[in-house]
Amino acid sequence: MTNVLVAYLISVYDDRQNLVNFIKHYKKYKSGCSHDLLICFKNFNSDDDIFNKKELNDVKVIKFIDNNDFNDYDWGSYFRIAKEYNEKKILFMNCHSYPLINNWLNIFVQNYKENTLIGSSGSYESQVNTSFSKLLNINYIKSIIYAVSNFIDFPLFPNPHIRSNCFMISSKNFQSLKLTKKYKYKKKATWINESGRYGMSNQLKKKKFNLFVVNSDGKLFDYFDWKNSETYATGKQSKLIISDKHSRIYNDTNDEKKKLIRKNVWGED
Repeated sequence: MTNVLVAYLISVYDDRQNLVNFIKHYKKYKSGCSHDLLICFKNFNSDDDIFNKKELNDVKVIKFIDNNDFNDYDWGSYFRIAKEYNEKKILFMNCHSYPLINNWLNIFVQNYKENTLIGSSGSYESQVNTSFSKLLNINYIKSIIYAVSNFIDFPLFPNPHIRSNCFMISSKNFQSLKLTKKYKYKKKATWINESGRYGMSNQLKKKKFNLFVVNSDGKLFDYFDWKNSETYATGKQSKLIISDKHSRIYNDTNDEKKKLIRKNVWGED
């Protein structure tokens, strides 16, 4: 029995095509190592049409139906998965993510060690500084209000954190995290868990964990060197292992918007 779990999550609030895209790429690219595949169906009724998707018959999968009293977004589901699969190394992937290369999972597994968090991408972005980004299309007064409110929960730039679209961690280490109970019904809670003052990366840094980004060459990059990994919002993202919504937006946008994204993520070019 393998000790590696790939946990992909889709919720009832997401586009069903995301699941089809994930399975298509999961089948196309060899993982490179033994693992179990779990698909978490968040807040779906058991008779939902999604379970009749023919693509589900094309893969061997653990169907994890995660119904909760309220929408605690990806993090609540991740915690319940980790608790259920207590002895696993888990690669968590959100609904927009899918592999881009062969050997994608093996690259994570071969580089994983205890007291390590490995992501397919990282960022220095701060929700405080990004309040003033032209990408948000809000006026200056609202930007100031937004920045002040975010300062309570987020560090100033640079704020190194592993992006939560795809990351590997042991089940026990994930369960040790203290996930926020603020903003119970709001998306902001997910941002805090990802990049907040007391989010996953900052909690683990205080515990002396290594936070690495790994690229398609199998090379590990420490936080001060993430920009050189050729993964997210850097160069042509040519060494990205796992695609996600924001990496695709970056690929498809014009040079002016690319520059704005890079400024938010990494600072000045």
